[in-house]
Amino acid sequence: MRHALVLLALLPCTAFAQSFDYHAHCKHIGEVGGGSYAIEEGCLTMERDAIAKLNVMTIEPRIRSHCAHIGEVGGGSYTIMLGCVQMEVDAKSRIDR
Repeated sequence: MRHALVLLALLPCTAFAQSFDYHAHCKHIGEVGGGSYAIEEGCLTMERDAIAKLNVMTIEPRIRSHCAHIGEVGGGSYTIMLGCVQMEVDAKSRIDR
């Protein structure tokens, strides 16, 4: 059992567990954009798309932790988190060559 737990800890995470209030984030973005409902709607669409992509990605814990922090600092944005994950995965693949 102990060996199984160690192996599980080493596997990349596949279940997406981060939780941001993206509705509040998008409302703020719309307000910054001059009170635009279209900007708020576009933001919500992008956030939902990012959530769907993140939900099916295998993200190693180090990248997940770093990018969750970046998403939080970015106002609670899954879109920002997704961009971070994509850049980190690309950078790691170049380093690992």
